[in-house]
Amino acid sequence: MDPVPRGFQVVRIAQNGRARPIRVAHFHGLRNVGGKGDTPASADQAKRALTLLSQIASPQDDIVFAGDFNVLSDSETLAIFADCGLRDLVGQQDTRTALCPKAIRHANYMLVTASVDVRSFEVPANPVVSDHRPLILSIS
Repeated sequence: MDPVPRGFQVVRIAQNGRARPIRVAHFHGLRNVGGKGDTPASADQAKRALTLLSQIASPQDDIVFAGDFNVLSDSETLAIFADCGLRDLVGQQDTRTALCPKAIRHANYMLVTASVDVRSFEVPANPVVSDHRPLILSIS
């Protein structure tokens, strides 16, 4: 496991005329130099991130939770988030660009609570600005 601390940021957006505020959280998962498989440390980090998010967000908030989770789409980390009501929008989509030579093409995820009315979600291949593709979400 990568010993470097990873970031967790949250912003609250309250808009006049919108019934529910939105909490947008960004999470950077621990990097496993052996690949993107599950580890006890990654599962623990996911649980700690959910604890922090539950302390920050209220039950009335819509939640969008995204970032470079550094896990595969069938990981325990994503299962932990799903068990707490966060739905994955990425699934099996390629989230890496041509700048990433690795065969494993998963890294980034965007999760939302059931209350988020998703109008559209995209993972465009272009323009290339990083080895990670952008995740573009439009909500009501």
